[in-house]
Amino acid sequence: MNNNNFFSHVITVILAFLSSILLFSCTGKIFEKSIDNNKGKYKIQSDESSQNIVEIDLDRSYREMVLGAVIKNPFSVENMQKGKELMYQYLDDLAKFGITKNYLDKFNVETTDLYVRFLPKNFEEMLILEADTNLILFEHPLHREIIEDGDYYIDADLPKDSNLIWLYAVVPHNYQLDTGVEYEIIESLFLPEHSPQFPLYYEWLHSAKDTDFSTFWYADGRTPLENDFRNALTNAAFRAAEYEEQDRTYNHSQWEKECVKKYFIFKSWSWTDCSHKIYPQGRILIEIPKNTTGLSGVKVRIWRWYRADEVYTDGAGYFYDSKAWSGEAWANDYIGYKVIMKGKRKNNNWDFKDKFVSTHSYKMGYCKLWESPHFTLTHSVSETWGRGVLSNAVYDFCLNAENTNMTLPPNNLRIASWYKSGLGSISTPLLQHGVTLGFPIGNARSFGAMWLYQFLGPIVYFCGWQPAMIVVFDDNIGNYERMITSMWHELSHASHFTCIHNNFDAQTAVNYWNYVVYYESDHGLNDADGPYGNKGDADWERIALTEGWGKFREWYLGERYLNYNCITYNTSDTISFLNSGYLPYNNNEFEYEYAGMFSELYNAHCSMQNLEKLLQLEPASRHSAINTIMFKYNL
Repeated sequence: MNNNNFFSHVITVILAFLSSILLFSCTGKIFEKSIDNNKGKYKIQSDESSQNIVEIDLDRSYREMVLGAVIKNPFSVENMQKGKELMYQYLDDLAKFGITKNYLDKFNVETTDLYVRFLPKNFEEMLILEADTNLILFEHPLHREIIEDGDYYIDADLPKDSNLIWLYAVVPHNYQLDTGVEYEIIESLFLPEHSPQFPLYYEWLHSAKDTDFSTFWYADGRTPLENDFRNALTNAAFRAAEYEEQDRTYNHSQWEKECVKKYFIFKSWSWTDCSHKIYPQGRILIEIPKNTTGLSGVKVRIWRWYRADEVYTDGAGYFYDSKAWSGEAWANDYIGYKVIMKGKRKNNNWDFKDKFVSTHSYKMGYCKLWESPHFTLTHSVSETWGRGVLSNAVYDFCLNAENTNMTLPPNNLRIASWYKSGLGSISTPLLQHGVTLGFPIGNARSFGAMWLYQFLGPIVYFCGWQPAMIVVFDDNIGNYERMITSMWHELSHASHFTCIHNNFDAQTAVNYWNYVVYYESDHGLNDADGPYGNKGDADWERIALTEGWGKFREWYLGERYLNYNCITYNTSDTISFLNSGYLPYNNNEFEYEYAGMFSELYNAHCSMQNLEKLLQLEPASRHSAINTIMFKYNL
């Protein structure tokens, strides 16, 4: 077994193990009611009369993509040049558009873009690529025939189980490729929308949305010569690449009325002058118990041939590409859509990594130019549905924090995630933010804690994989609310870390979390009572405060926004942490006492903001502040 394969398997076992015993491990949950008051509103300014809504249920299993032979590329510099040469044979046919030999002679087919691929060798190199926000990385080749569509691609030429993956992209011809990451230039491209030889085309694409095609091209004495030449050249390039001629009618009544069909090469190749630019748009819904809700704040990739854009859904799951696409239809011409589990809510971002390198993604399908797809992600798509549910939980947590003036979790959360039937757990070790595995504050009291620190820590750091959160989830829609509130519990811990960071400094926050990680991993490995230890253990109150706050916030948000009680794992229950007769409060459940304290203070009208301030105090002053607040509220 090679080293990469060995470390891959070891880390998989480690993370699965840690997720069950380590920091703040909970059972997964989910949400039905939306915190976002704007959810359900159509925020996109779209012309429904020119976009046909197409409903698509996503129930295909998450699967490998199977590719075939290399396909001929009509947008390669080579085929565009061949297309130009072909046009010389039909000058008489082209004369009706004003295209002359002199016009052809002056036109140069020059490289506008490069089709390349990168091979990041480790996580650090992956981060170098991801740092370029203009770089759209495909995990499969764009120049191969698709035999069976899927969501990920395994390159047979790379070492098996190596976790290495080629990433494909289209970049400007002058892009700086020497970033330290291995790369190859596959092909030079000529993309008309990027050519300075088509200035009016570029101007039209970037003009106001309602700029009519015919009004633009015939205004101020302009003629459609440039546009006709561009279309004729592209058609000739398709013919040079040996694509069969196709009927490119739109089958859209309004568009057909406004389109003028033009012919080239004895009517066998044609194009249409239309008044429409395309603004790809649609909606992504996710299945919840007895209903659906929008998939909020996730990235959507939109592509067609060698052009790609990425946009984010809004709170209701609608997406809209504000960059215009040309309405001309070419051979085999569909727009592809893919959901990518990178989330965004204003300035907060999160990334559901699929195992160790790649962000999880799911190909939703292809639609015609004029169609507005509405995708529904069902729970049968296990790998993606669970991540979608948890991503919605992050989005709504951030939205609630903004609306209630609470502290947000750290930005750019890196979330290690994978699906396992019948198992759900979430933990927040915050390795991404400088916390170490089992950092030995004081003397390690057991072999287990020393093993955790000395063995697991170096392996994780050797591979450069340092997640902020570790998530294992299943596809049981009956656990929907439980998945969401568990995520809110963990995000409350992440926000707790930010509180300390903001009030003191980064090192103080790291030291605090190092201690909690070490304490809970040590007790989790050695105590039958669980990772929290027992009341009276050294610094038990730090754990009580940390876990009590997480449990209180989990319960509060679940009750308020989901009508779900995380104590009884049921809806419509009124049990709270104040019902002491319900909970035993054994010595190893002391965190409930602090959760009850937070509940009691909140019920006495102590604000959430003031409760959160308790998390930012040193132990001595915190104890005094708690007593003062309890006295103030007559508790």
